[in-house]
Amino acid sequence: MLSDYQISTIREAWVVLVYLLLLSGLYWYNSKLFSRSAHGIVLFFGLVYAVVISEYTQVGAPDYYNWPLHLILIVGLVSVVFSFRAFQGKKWVHLIHVLTIISAFWVWFIGSMAISHDWL
Repeated sequence: MLSDYQISTIREAWVVLVYLLLLSGLYWYNSKLFSRSAHGIVLFFGLVYAVVISEYTQVGAPDYYNWPLHLILIVGLVSVVFSFRAFQGKKWVHLIHVLTIISAFWVWFIGSMAISHDWL
């Protein structure tokens, strides 16, 4: 069961979560390879991690709670770069990655605040 805090965190980013899943679905539909469509799912799990771990952290949480989020974001962004090179469909589809980069920033922003319990 999710706490009120976790639900409020999800409310801050639900549009991004839906977008990231649709993004991976679009790439999966066009390539049929997980390696070319993983970026949205990886970034999605970054926020899932932040929501789950926020139940176990308090204000001023130590940095070791943040490094898995940062690692997940790095893997997601590397996957975006990989998709540029490996995707064999129409290249205009890559314009959608502008929103992916903004979404990755939003996952980092909301996720970091959720973990540290220090909201703006």
